[in-house]
Amino acid sequence: MKATSIVVIVFFAFIVLSVNAVAPVIDSLILSWGRVGKTISIIGSNFGTETPTVWVDGLPAATNHISDTVKSFTMYGSDTARQWTISVSNLVDEMSNSLVLFAGGTNPDQFYQINEKYFIVGDFGQIPLKDSLKVTRNGNDFYGVTYINSTHMSFNLILDLAQSPFKLYYGSYLEGTYNTPGQYAPVIDSSAFTNQGLSIGGYVFNQQTVVKTGSTFTSTCKITTQTVINIYCVPEARSLLNPVNQFQVTLFTGKQTTIPVTFTHLQSFLNDINNICILKLAGFQNNLGLPTQIDGLGTVSAISASLVSISEIKFTYPLDAKCGYAFVFAGTTRLTNNMLLCPRSVISTVDAPRADNGYVLTVNGYFMNPYLFDPTSTLQVQALTFSYVYADGITHFCPVTQVVWQPSNSSYTLTCTIGTPKAFKFYINSTVAESNFFLVGKDPIVISATPTDYLVPGVVTIIGDLFTSQPKVKIGNVECIPATLVNNTMITCMFPSNVAVSNFKNPLSVQVSLDLGFTSNAFVFLYNRPNPVITGATSTIYGIAGKVTVTGFYFYSENPVFVSIGGVECLFQSGNGDGTGIVCTFPSTAGSQYDYDTPLSVHVSIDNTYNATTAVFYYFRPNPIITSSTSTTYGTPGQVTITGNFFSSKGLVVSIDGTPCTSPTVIGVTQIVCTFSSNTVVSNFKTPLAITVKDSLYTVTNSVFYYVRPNPVVSSATPTKYLSAGQVTITGKYFSYPDSLSVTIGASICSSPVASQDGNTITC
Repeated sequence: MKATSIVVIVFFAFIVLSVNAVAPVIDSLILSWGRVGKTISIIGSNFGTETPTVWVDGLPAATNHISDTVKSFTMYGSDTARQWTISVSNLVDEMSNSLVLFAGGTNPDQFYQINEKYFIVGDFGQIPLKDSLKVTRNGNDFYGVTYINSTHMSFNLILDLAQSPFKLYYGSYLEGTYNTPGQYAPVIDSSAFTNQGLSIGGYVFNQQTVVKTGSTFTSTCKITTQTVINIYCVPEARSLLNPVNQFQVTLFTGKQTTIPVTFTHLQSFLNDINNICILKLAGFQNNLGLPTQIDGLGTVSAISASLVSISEIKFTYPLDAKCGYAFVFAGTTRLTNNMLLCPRSVISTVDAPRADNGYVLTVNGYFMNPYLFDPTSTLQVQALTFSYVYADGITHFCPVTQVVWQPSNSSYTLTCTIGTPKAFKFYINSTVAESNFFLVGKDPIVISATPTDYLVPGVVTIIGDLFTSQPKVKIGNVECIPATLVNNTMITCMFPSNVAVSNFKNPLSVQVSLDLGFTSNAFVFLYNRPNPVITGATSTIYGIAGKVTVTGFYFYSENPVFVSIGGVECLFQSGNGDGTGIVCTFPSTAGSQYDYDTPLSVHVSIDNTYNATTAVFYYFRPNPIITSSTSTTYGTPGQVTITGNFFSSKGLVVSIDGTPCTSPTVIGVTQIVCTFSSNTVVSNFKTPLAITVKDSLYTVTNSVFYYVRPNPVVSSATPTKYLSAGQVTITGKYFSYPDSLSVTIGASICSSPVASQDGNTITC
């Protein structure tokens, strides 16, 4: 019985093995990409069991039964592998064919959003059919996914998708479901800054949505109207001061979207004295075809620009303008950033404090609203201050609560009780615009000032009235420092006395300025006049009357000036305006006719009081004349007397044919005596040599010098043949050329004698 049983079992096993002898077949992987930990589905046949064994790179694991043809398993293997080989085996260890699973998948914790773009981050480089990727909210409406690179894909987060988690499909296969409700940031698809606020279009907005503006997002934009897809809010004025700006929309989940904004840069402003404002801008353009206007200054109506260019906008402040955050717009479109702007306060009338009004200062004027116009803030910010300052420099403030608006003419009235009834300066100060001020008190009185010597520093005593502490003094616009208050009628100061004058009878101004700005000016300072200074005089020819110009300083006078030269009056003709020259007519009779080197004294007397005498006048000396000279013997040094006229010993140098004639001495003006070496070589004693006379003014040359020729000297002669005529050459010196010669040898004439040009030979 036991043997029979064994045969049956073996036979049954054989039958079973024969039935399942077909190996498993893998037709496909539902998703050909994945990663460790993801569920992988296998489509095939002949699995031999509901849960066949799966093999990943040779390592086995169990599968899950989906259907007879579909099995699944949780992916395992190396996390760093870029692909894995997948196969299955049946109960008898028959292996299927192999398919490759490529590494790929998403990293949900790295997903991010930039406004309407939602970015899926993961490993997508090996996905074979990238255009099969799509997203959906409900599984019915699908939207395309854009492949960017191996790690990034994106899709447009439209309103439909933004309302629930999205599902990522690969073809018909659901790869995964991502995000929970509220995990999206708001989408901003439109925005515009208007002259009233900020309009935002997008989704999905709710009642907890917050909008902030400004570079640091510290200012909340107050929402006035809101739907799921629209928001309108009013930003705080101070948040729009920067031309490069931004706004941020935040949902209750904390998710937020930031949008940058750039306005035309409103850079600065300038108020002129007529309260016309000039705005400075960078590259301004209004292409809307609508008028350019200014708002933000609390006026009933927007302000129209009177002049518009690429860099400037000009407008006039209406009387109801206040300090505020100004900006430029056209239609309803804001064009610039905000800028804190203030009109310049205008003071119309002032009622000074007195005993009869209880020492109350009353100021009436325009543009004196003390508070900053800012409807976006609940804080009341003071923009103007009203203060008064005594000479001690301490500032006292008037309460702004005492500023009252007069609606009938848009003026303001300030009343302020002044503590001490004395002079003060009252200020209206703005945080950004020009200050305005006025003085309450009296100007000092300047009566007289003591003199100083011209160009000599000295103390000046100023007499007057109403002088107070810390005075400042200027004389002729030059500071007189230090200025010391002696009492309320006297000030002393040190004056450098360096203000140039020509007419010493014209007084200089004395200006006294007190600490608060009270100033008085009077022309009461005169210098102690100095005596004139003579520096030079032009020349005349002796015996011929002519005009002389005397130069120097301090000649100016309103009366004729007395001038004499060498004791002879030079009749005054005129003086120049700066006191540096006098012109007079001189008879030219003083002194010696031939004394050109000794200066005559010039005397100037002004008002018979101020005098000067200086020897600076010279007669005009004509060009010297050389008429003749005495001779010296050739080769023998001796004195030469040169005769002529108008000679001068000043700088005298004499030469004969370029050779110095030393120790020249002038006798009168007609002769010069000098010592000549007589060694200038000549060949023709009948040709005169040039005499050159040079002095401090002139150089003159004339050829009038002759040597005294010595007797000829015969030193040798060439021979001839006796009784035969022949040429003889006689050697010696001082032979005359080209004079006629007579030569005899013995008692016979040597005919046709000719001397050489150097006078050293004769041939005959």
